[in-house]
Amino acid sequence: MKLHLLPGDLALLSSGEPRWWNATQFERYALREEGYLRGDSSRGVWELSKKGAGFVDHLLAMPDAGEDADFDRPRSAPRKTEP
Repeated sequence: MKLHLLPGDLALLSSGEPRWWNATQFERYALREEGYLRGDSSRGVWELSKKGAGFVDHLLAMPDAGEDADFDRPRSAPRKTEP
C-alpha cells in the first residue's frame, strides 16, 4: 500500500490515525450511505450491495473497459503537501 501513497497520506492526524486511514473510513461510510455497500457486512468486509454490483456491471459494459482499461491510473491530480 505504501507504494501508492504520497507522503501527506502517511501524515498523522490529531486523532493519531494516518490521513489515508481516515479518508478510507470516510469513503466507506459514504459508499454505505449511498447504497453501494451493504450495511450488514461483517467488520472489515466491504461487500457490494445490489446497487453497487449493478454499478460495477455498468462500468464493465462501457466500451473502454476490459483488458486495456486503466482503472489503476489515478483519476485526480496529486495532492499538494504542505512544507
